[in-house]
Order: sequence, then C-alpha cells, then structure tokens
Amino acid sequence: KPEMALYRKWTEEWGFDDQAVLTACSETASASNPSFTYLNGILERLKNKGGGRGSLDVKQQLTQEEDEAAQVKQVLETLGVFSISAYPLLPAWRALKERFSPGMILLAAKSVRARSGAFENIEPKLLSWEEMGLTDEAQVLAHLKELKAYEPLLFKAFERAGLDARPGEQDLIRCKRWISDGHSGEMILEAAEQARSSRQKM
Repeated sequence: KPEMALYRKWTEEWGFDDQAVLTACSETASASNPSFTYLNGILERLKNKGGGRGSLDVKQQLTQEEDEAAQVKQVLETLGVFSISAYPLLPAWRALKERFSPGMILLAAKSVRARSGAFENIEPKLLSWEEMGLTDEAQVLAHLKELKAYEPLLFKAFERAGLDARPGEQDLIRCKRWISDGHSGEMILEAAEQARSSRQKM
C-alpha cells in the first residue's frame, strides 16, 4: 500500500507518466540502498525544477543533473570533501553559476580550503573578489600569484607563533598590508613570536 500511494502521487498528483517513472528508476542503480523512498526523492527533485513530466523530459533533466553533479563533485574534491553527495548542492551551484564562471568557483574553493572551508564559504569568497574588482579568472590568478610572494615569510611567522595551519588568502592579504605599512620581515617575525601565547594569534 505505501508503494501504491507513492505511485499514485507521482502519476496523478505530480503528472509523471509511467515511462517517466521507469526512466527515473535508472538513477537508483547507483544508490547503496535503492528504494521507493529514494526514487521519490529523485522525482520530487525533478518536480521542483518545473520541467516536463514525460519520459524524454525526465531523461534530459537527469542528464543535465549528472553533468552539474560532476562539476559540483569537482568543487567538493577541491575543498577536500569526499563524503557529501553533490545532488543536494545543485540549487546552490546553479545560483553561483548565474553570476560566476565554473573556473572562478573552483578557484574560490581552492582558496577557502586553506581554512577548512565548506561549500557555503565559496560565495562570500567570490563576492569579496568582486568587491576587489576581480571579475574573471585571469585577474584572480594574477592576484593570487602576487600574494604567493608573501608565503615564505608567513610560513615562518606561523611557525614562530605556533600556528599549525597553512596561510590562507586573507592571511596573505594581511601580510601584504603589514609590508605596505612599512613593517619589515624581521618585525613581523618578532611580533609572531610575541603572539605565541595568544589565543587569537593573527
């Protein structure tokens, strides 16, 4: 009876035809525990997208989702995250792609990873670049290349301060500002030594 109730919902309430439901069934093959509940989730996701309800419509939407999920998976791997499904993140991914290129999104993922960043940290990073006038991949890469020059000094400062972490982009921007303000490398390293006992070392 529960399965019959779900089937009636898919066909009578949501408007999927029989062949569309069978087409969606193919997506359950990759699940560790394929079930009607899993299939219901797939069809509900497609319904919420507002696409067609026929078999061909479903197939096209599933193919598009697979392509998008592969791109999201690449972002997650760049973040160092391997245990999260890409599909729940598709709406957030689509929203990001409306404003930023996939390459920009990957660069942002790489940047926030230095501070154990999560997917939700990507958008603030992209917006901060936008505020800095960095609107394409070439500009971002040039910006990151410039900051890389401060890495050796900051690695030493982290070591002096007892910070067991890799310098992130914001750390490098801060180091660049210290140098611009006239502080020498020696002074920065001395300050790092003094900050060793502090909880907020930077």
